[in-house]
Amino acid sequence: LHLVPLREAELRDSDRPVVIYCRTGARSAQACMYLKGRYPDTEYINLRGGIVEWARQGYEIVLPPVEQANG
Repeated sequence: LHLVPLREAELRDSDRPVVIYCRTGARSAQACMYLKGRYPDTEYINLRGGIVEWARQGYEIVLPPVEQANG
């Protein structure tokens, strides 16, 4: 949650809805409120229940590929 202000450039002015999630949905709800207040023209959606509820409902969790450091 504390990193949202540092990364908000990645999360604003999107022409598509932005889904915000955390483990149980509480911190992502706070992040959505913060972002909606700053960028009202972007649609932010909180994943209610978080990734825990997503998995409990049987939805697949796909991790992004790991980026390797150059050098």
